[in-house]
Amino acid sequence: MTIKVLKSEAARQQWGEILDLARSGQEIVIERYNKPIAILVGYQEHEKIKQAFTLMLKFIQGDTQMDELDDLLAEIIAHRRIQEYLADPSVAIPYADFRRRMVDEGVLDE
Repeated sequence: MTIKVLKSEAARQQWGEILDLARSGQEIVIERYNKPIAILVGYQEHEKIKQAFTLMLKFIQGDTQMDELDDLLAEIIAHRRIQEYLADPSVAIPYADFRRRMVDEGVLDE
């Protein structure tokens, strides 16, 4: 998914629209003087990021299994891909190509 970049003045003027975009999964970078100062993501996305960070810390400390972290990261990636498709259906690929890619990456067994 592409990240939407807005100047701070435009962000102020379009705040309602920006909130709707963030809720739908779009990431928005807000710039001031051509430098990024903030990024806005939806609440659900934020919660997933916090959960992933917590699991990574637990993994580093030896308190969790990699499978739990893998599952969460796969869920985050799947959600982003769905949002990409909903924003632009032309990004879809045929199932056979998708399955072949998953087998090649070791995600699925043949």
